[in-house]
Amino acid sequence: MAEDGVVTLYNGSAITDAKKNPFSIKVGLAQMLRGGAVVEVSNVEQAKIAEAAGACSVMVSEPTRQGIKRMPDPSLIKSIKQVLNFPVMSRVRVGHFVEAQILESIEVDYVDESEVLGFADESNFINKHNFRCPFVCGCGNLGEALRRVREGSAMIRIQGDLYGSGNVAETVKNVRSVMGDIRVLNNMDEDEVFAFAKKIAAPYDLVAQTKQMGRLPVVQFAAGGIVTPADAALMMQLGCDGVFVGSEVFDSPDPYKRVRGIVQAIRHYNDPHVLVECSCGLENAMAGLNLNEDRIEQFGQDGVNILDAYFSHVLLNGFAYFQYRYNGRKSMISNTINLLRTFLSTLSLYKYFAMADGAVPVHNTGTMVEAKSNQVIAKLGLVQKLQGGAIIEVTDVEQAKIAEEAGACSIVIHHGISQPNSYLIKEIKQAVSIPIMARVRVGHFVEAQILEAMGVDYIDESELLGIADSDNYINKHKFHVPFACKCQHLREAMMRAAEGAAIIWLHGSRNGWNSSTSGTIVETIQNVRSVMKKVRSLTDEDEDEVLTFSMKMGVPYDIVAQTKQIGRLPVMQIAAGGIQTPADAALMMQLGCDGVLVGSDIFSGLDPYRQVLSIVQAVKYYNDPYELMGICFGLEDVEAGSEVEYLG
Repeated sequence: MAEDGVVTLYNGSAITDAKKNPFSIKVGLAQMLRGGAVVEVSNVEQAKIAEAAGACSVMVSEPTRQGIKRMPDPSLIKSIKQVLNFPVMSRVRVGHFVEAQILESIEVDYVDESEVLGFADESNFINKHNFRCPFVCGCGNLGEALRRVREGSAMIRIQGDLYGSGNVAETVKNVRSVMGDIRVLNNMDEDEVFAFAKKIAAPYDLVAQTKQMGRLPVVQFAAGGIVTPADAALMMQLGCDGVFVGSEVFDSPDPYKRVRGIVQAIRHYNDPHVLVECSCGLENAMAGLNLNEDRIEQFGQDGVNILDAYFSHVLLNGFAYFQYRYNGRKSMISNTINLLRTFLSTLSLYKYFAMADGAVPVHNTGTMVEAKSNQVIAKLGLVQKLQGGAIIEVTDVEQAKIAEEAGACSIVIHHGISQPNSYLIKEIKQAVSIPIMARVRVGHFVEAQILEAMGVDYIDESELLGIADSDNYINKHKFHVPFACKCQHLREAMMRAAEGAAIIWLHGSRNGWNSSTSGTIVETIQNVRSVMKKVRSLTDEDEDEVLTFSMKMGVPYDIVAQTKQIGRLPVMQIAAGGIQTPADAALMMQLGCDGVLVGSDIFSGLDPYRQVLSIVQAVKYYNDPYELMGICFGLEDVEAGSEVEYLG
């Protein structure tokens, strides 16, 4: 610490006043790692691979073992230091300053005071100013980060997943939290900084310095669940200086290629075409955390409810204010109503990134509604090609060919991993001529950038792959390619449409489309009927009631007004989940859907071509019972025939 009690830190690439403040030297050493990947290794061979692949440093950790995790064996660290020509890090338990003294004595380049190992002292972190080597510390929010800096940390690790599960959602959440708080701080005046510092329990001088610099005053890396190039690029685009990569990358068949892909993704994080090449051939990704139905259901219903509750709160208070104006001065009723409508529309635009002309263009029985945004018109024109068709989920090239030959309007590539399978997508694109849809994790906009660069026709932001950002869906207005999103009720559908989705899956179970459980088709029918019923109810309401409906649902007024005007959702609505027979498909069409999505389990039958063809024909002739009878005739002989429990 400097004698004046102020920590002097780097700004840009210069170290300020290093003679007066030795801490600046540590920060400068940490700054040498900016734009790089720190890879966790547990033996000499892994360390050599990480160095050859271009990592900026390695984090030495002992192989997985039962019981309490402690500092790695010093002999392992020494053996790794002897074969490498770049910095080496190692971990100590939180508060265990003797372990840190040991690591410093064997001349490690950086010490990570890590929650991954656990706590040796639950009340006190190490006083890092007592050491010559730079320290790395983890954090989950801005206050915690600045408290670690005050203790002498020269590098901050914004930590998410601590268990090596591959779940990047917590990391994204914490990174967004830190960056969001910094943006809030930047917009404060000088008087508000004191109260903000007290609120987050951080030293005032560091809070003021963060405001002045517009970022954390030390290097900020992301860690936890980062196992693909897209994950690494996502963290860089969110504002991090680099990433920590877990040792699970060495479980893949070609760890060098995976680490090299992550390194290249960090260097070229804003170039989707380079990210495509980095991601190719990495289909054997880490399996990741299996999200159960309860976790996904909670995200689907509550994941964005904090903002929604605030949005509804603002609307209700705005309405109360205008009602007060009306009660006090009845002659101004017309002005009040107009002002309220403007207020609702403007707030909707602000929160949901609506189009520049204040309205989201929609399709209505095949005709495009005029709008100023050519990009939105183009997206809706593309999705109209799917109207009255069957979309088939496929897992390989042969299934894609069968689907095309049988008349499917599009295919969804199901790769069953936590990132887009670039090789499989390229192979299928070369083999078929119908539109192709591929999936990305919820909130993972870098994976979407990669798919757009590859030239896929549609992107499905899908919980089936998992959730990368538990608080935010992708802002789909930033992309040229149309997006599909899932919903189970009208409110969710309208929110996805406001975010820019051009296709809505009206679905049942979130566990998968190809589930043969007896309840799946039941849930799909229930959700389709629920959405259609609420839309019909909305069309019967007068203009004044639309405002109340919008406030009650907590969705943008303009989306609700459009739905009322055209008598349906302003996007393509396709049923998904448990649709296995021509009768199932025809049922969904008669309930008001624009098409159906059929799971890949249809290819487990004896004659998948005939089964796909029958569903395509049923969608086309869904109102003709005689045609349906002919289509369904004899199909029981070609189905796989899993036993389904009778619900009666």
